[in-house]
Amino acid sequence: MDKFILPEYDNSIVSLASSIRRYFELDVYHNTLSDIDKILEEYKPKNVVVILFDGMGSRLIKKILGENSFLYRNMLKEISSVVPATTTASTTSMLTGLTPVEHGWLAWDLYFKKEDKIVTMFTNNIKDTDIKVFDYNIAKKYFPYETITDSINKNGKYYSNIVSPFGGDIYSENNIDEMFTKIENNLNKKEKNYIYAYYTNPDSIMHH
Repeated sequence: MDKFILPEYDNSIVSLASSIRRYFELDVYHNTLSDIDKILEEYKPKNVVVILFDGMGSRLIKKILGENSFLYRNMLKEISSVVPATTTASTTSMLTGLTPVEHGWLAWDLYFKKEDKIVTMFTNNIKDTDIKVFDYNIAKKYFPYETITDSINKNGKYYSNIVSPFGGDIYSENNIDEMFTKIENNLNKKEKNYIYAYYTNPDSIMHH
């Protein structure tokens, strides 16, 4: 049995997001990844693209794809996720550069004591229904945050966009070719551009 792996917040997706914040001249709240900093400083890329394939950890790549696979052979380094390592907590940390205890988006569903309701965070629905809790987003009321993309665009100097089936520049879920096209369409807008793209697999497949 594999040993339990603790998060390494100085070597994690929070660190990766922090390196991106630093490169786009935003405030940085946590340690960055030195390997990523070095690449960004050396090459000074006009376009920085991060694609998050939900659930595709390094262990899965090693176990399923093997050492001769493209992804394994081109792996720069292994970094940890966050705790809890849920889609909600992890993606919000990647979007912001904050740890889950800072942004508060801990799980797919959370109980809100004042309203006495269990709410699906990303949809603003009562758990396991299509019913909206209120006409406002209850999760963002209690746990507001500003994405790296919002911060970059607010500053105005550089450009950023999110490519996702659920927000930003929206593509059809599971249509990876459309996702790549959307990414390409968002490049080269300004002197420096940051595109964050989210893909639901292999997490969705593993749930099934």
